[in-house]
Amino acid sequence: MSTKSPGESGGWTVSEAIEYLDGREKVSASGLTNCDTKHHTFIGWQENKSKWDVPFLSRTDWYYETKLDLYKHIDRHNAGLQNGTWANTNYETYWLNYNLIENAADRIGLTLFEKGKAIRIFTGLDLDEFGLRASEVAVAVCGWVLYEETERKTHPNARNNYDRLYQETIEAFDCRPNMLNKAFHRVGMAISWVEGPNWQVRASVFS
Repeated sequence: MSTKSPGESGGWTVSEAIEYLDGREKVSASGLTNCDTKHHTFIGWQENKSKWDVPFLSRTDWYYETKLDLYKHIDRHNAGLQNGTWANTNYETYWLNYNLIENAADRIGLTLFEKGKAIRIFTGLDLDEFGLRASEVAVAVCGWVLYEETERKTHPNARNNYDRLYQETIEAFDCRPNMLNKAFHRVGMAISWVEGPNWQVRASVFS
């Protein structure tokens, strides 16, 4: 792990920023952030050989019309997103959320440290409790991080004079102004301030 401090020159990677912020590991509301796929895919052909002893292109659960669909399915197995007909929904949701917040952070122009902080917050939230679009919460998280870390105008009180990139992202993500304001304040509620810069994410906004 790098010994650099936040804002120090020399370059941060997103993983370094997340590790610095979390101390040990990534955060997820479901508790699942990694999936070790070494021999973890269980097809079960040994238990019921008659089920699998059919021509490969017969119409079974494993038949796909195109090679593209077949290899997409195989790729999901390899990534730990699928096991037979069972989908690893918690893990898939984590990565969908990760990609969403990363996209928002890149559009708004967060530094790698700010981006790592935004990712840690967003993936640690229970989005079901927000009752809002995930995209609105993602933009609000980025706005909250910038409000806490910089002088860029992202607080709802500055809605008539938002930071340019923040405003462009709000429009690109089709955020509803009143819902974005609500998301911003709920993100603040979900952060437990412990001491100075030491903070934790509460998955539940209302706990």
